[in-house]
Amino acid sequence: MKVGDLVKLAMHKTRKGMPYDNTIGVVIKVEQMRLTTNLTIVKAVFDGMPYTFSIGDLEVISENR
Repeated sequence: MKVGDLVKLAMHKTRKGMPYDNTIGVVIKVEQMRLTTNLTIVKAVFDGMPYTFSIGDLEVISENR
């Protein structure tokens, strides 16, 4: 996953009623956290609002070229 990819909420993540549920977003930042575990955080914009997710919470629909 990289900046510019189109993403949607992963099927195993159900957050009914959230503003980004069933919408397509654009990845604006991918950051590797330096904690005891290697966690990758993704910031994506859905309907003009930025949200932060774990990389496993999103599915790539279309990759940026």
